Amino acid sequence: MIIKDITNASNCVVVPNVAGNAALANGYVAAVNARVGLRAPTAIPTVAATGAFGICSVLQANAAASGVSVLDGVTTNIRGNRLPQALTYKWSVGAQYTIDFANGMNIVPRADLNYTGGFAASIFNTAVDRIPGYAVVNMQIQLNAREDRFYVRGFVQNLANNNATTGQYVTDQSAGLFTNIFTIEPRRYGVAAGFKF
Repeated sequence: MIIKDITNASNCVVVPNVAGNAALANGYVAAVNARVGLRAPTAIPTVAATGAFGICSVLQANAAASGVSVLDGVTTNIRGNRLPQALTYKWSVGAQYTIDFANGMNIVPRADLNYTGGFAASIFNTAVDRIPGYAVVNMQIQLNAREDRFYVRGFVQNLANNNATTGQYVTDQSAGLFTNIFTIEPRRYGVAAGFKF
């Protein structure tokens, strides 16, 4: 059972001393919370557990005599997990072609494809931590004057308007343990020009 401490916004976990006796932990927290004016535990469907607001130090006071333990966290074995933010692979490929005109000017269309492989956002490597791979296509076309005296370029970045997640992190207990995500910048386009003196 996951407890959110109302005094300092930290978390603690109440577990029965005999494995599989979740009813004992639920009953203990319900009884202690009733004495301090807080609600009994409720189900947390996303993690197959129960949770409640409570006061960890009050729950700790009589835990041993009640057949439960109050822990600062849940021990998790991360042996063999992938390093967080370590990409499976990343590659880029680009192509351009120069078309020359009789007056000395040329036009250069270019396309680039960048692919970032999937990775785990945290050391726990759970399903919610998996960031899938994503691709970004950029294109541009540039007109160059004779002897490169000036150029005019039109470009589009993220041509497909991909909105893939590029990273995430979970905030600490004091902020509520919510997840922040980062996404690719939306499609952008524009024009650039330059001159040589």
